[in-house]
Amino acid sequence: FFLFLKETGEKNREKLFNVICLVFLCQFIMNMALLIYSISVMNITIIVMHITLVISIFIALYTFIKDGFNYKKAETQSIALGFGILTMFGLLDLVNYYMTPGTNNTTFFSFGLILFTLVLSFGVMQRNAKLLELAAEAKVLQKLAYKDSLTELFNRAAFELKMNYFKDNLKSYKTIGVVLFDLNNLKETNDKYGHFMGDKLIKTSAYCIEKAFSEMGEVYRIGGDEFAVLASNKTEKDIQFAIEKLEKLLANAETEHLTKNSVAGGFSLADIKPSHLPDLDSLFKTADEKMYEDKARKKRIMKEA
Repeated sequence: FFLFLKETGEKNREKLFNVICLVFLCQFIMNMALLIYSISVMNITIIVMHITLVISIFIALYTFIKDGFNYKKAETQSIALGFGILTMFGLLDLVNYYMTPGTNNTTFFSFGLILFTLVLSFGVMQRNAKLLELAAEAKVLQKLAYKDSLTELFNRAAFELKMNYFKDNLKSYKTIGVVLFDLNNLKETNDKYGHFMGDKLIKTSAYCIEKAFSEMGEVYRIGGDEFAVLASNKTEKDIQFAIEKLEKLLANAETEHLTKNSVAGGFSLADIKPSHLPDLDSLFKTADEKMYEDKARKKRIMKEA
């Protein structure tokens, strides 16, 4: 029992419980020796054992109560409460043992042991509830860490994490591609209609990109008006088809006060061979260059129109 208290108590109390356990071990060895040599001092031995037990119990109880208040730990406090209840009922049995010899002297202790178990069980349930609460909080924090609050897409941190994952596992894929998009007219929209409409443009465009590339891979918002898709095991034809689908979605997603939703895009795709593994940073750079070429081209068209 004291070994159990040692394992559940604070680490700085281990020496105390080691001493208590050692005292009881020495007492057990002494009793066995007296029994082997037929030395009849049973009454004295029982009294000594009871005195030792009572002193040890009060020391342990005081320690747990003190630790419960000092460390404010629910687990330690529940053990102190349960141990206090068990001690009280155990002492009643001890008094009963000396007051009425020969009767059943374990009734109170048995009842106290049941209450001790219930108190510990309640403490365990409280602890598990707290762990579930912490797990839920951690999940929310993880979402905040890797999700963009405006679009609900993955953010730049998640993108970098996925890029590093692909870098470490390139041999597991046949092709790898980086697709980048930049919204056209966001600054003009903010200046002319306000940031509320600018946010609406971002959310509408994000929805269209995610829907168009739903079978390509995860979509990320990596900047204010910049989006990225990491596509694995896809062909150039697959990506071109998704881009065409995006153009149709944007054309049909006219927003209030806006004449047209438009994005500039560019992508870079590489085959993965055992003899040659592509550099993802170079793919990103190439896709970025193509995206700005497309942006410049679309601006020229708009000016000419």
